[in-house]
Amino acid sequence: MINIFVAIAPVQLLAISSIIKQMPPDSAIVNICFVFYKSDIDFEIPNCTVFKYNTRGLRAYFAAMTQFRKEIKQILNRKEKLAVYIPHPYHLPTNYLLFGIKEKEAYLIPDGILNYYESKITIKSMLAMLVKCALARILGITYTPYTGHLTAFDKRVYSGVYTFNPDGLLTVCGQIRIIRTDKEQFRNDKKICLFLDQDIESLLNKKDSENMRAALYQYLASAQFDEILYKPHPSVKHLTPRTPSLEGKGENSLLISEEGLGSPLSVSGRGWGWGMPIHSTLPAEMLISQYCPTEVISYVSSALINIRDIYPDIACTSVGLNKLLAVNSRIQPLCELFVRKNIRIIEV
Repeated sequence: MINIFVAIAPVQLLAISSIIKQMPPDSAIVNICFVFYKSDIDFEIPNCTVFKYNTRGLRAYFAAMTQFRKEIKQILNRKEKLAVYIPHPYHLPTNYLLFGIKEKEAYLIPDGILNYYESKITIKSMLAMLVKCALARILGITYTPYTGHLTAFDKRVYSGVYTFNPDGLLTVCGQIRIIRTDKEQFRNDKKICLFLDQDIESLLNKKDSENMRAALYQYLASAQFDEILYKPHPSVKHLTPRTPSLEGKGENSLLISEEGLGSPLSVSGRGWGWGMPIHSTLPAEMLISQYCPTEVISYVSSALINIRDIYPDIACTSVGLNKLLAVNSRIQPLCELFVRKNIRIIEV
């Protein structure tokens, strides 16, 4: 038996490592994980062979897909029973595993908020799929376009779905399997906030996204935290380190000012505090025991849900959910889930 896992986002590393831990020990079972990410990931999964591919840039992407095809071909030549674990089949490797390999079991694993709302394939997505079909043909594998929900849970192609918590889960397909995570106890006498950034500019217009960021920075300023930790989203590139002329807070500090995180002091000179960046590609859930925050704040990150489940004593805050709901009514179930989880919602 060979289990093939694919991670294309940090949260899947937590899911995959936890799923493997839950499996009964069996020397006849081989676990293989393919990690596709646009930066290096310093992470190992016990009892699993991990292939890490940096896909930043077209050349790196083709090299990664070529190596993936080679490894998969070797696996298929072993003629063993297969089970694949993927977050969705939109990307080329996950699509091939789900639709291109016929004799296998398939399981859906978490991909953040995607599992909690109606994320349908759009015309733009369909056009991108046609490009992926051409790329797959060049690489010697197949890509199958599909419609409906991005995860394809509605296609009845999965034997089951893994989730950290089934409350509010939309992508129910086959048997629901709960992912158990290790909870490390810690105590913190300081008031520490962990800010999980997101690329809200890709979801909202400039004015609304600026208002959301301003509201979040205002909250950070008013809450009087002893420390603020900043974890950027992998897709966020517009926040930059502090200028070299701002000294005294450590060379890696980011200044929280009226202009936002990473900006120089505002004209009025009102600095609101210093945020220490976390340079890690690991999911936030796996960093809690290391940094011991007393509060986690973000916009609409699914990490808020997971952290509330794993660490109920940590306060979680969402900023501007009403703005996102105004442009996408399909996330209403997600809003209701935040309320049920006692995640504080700050409207903008």
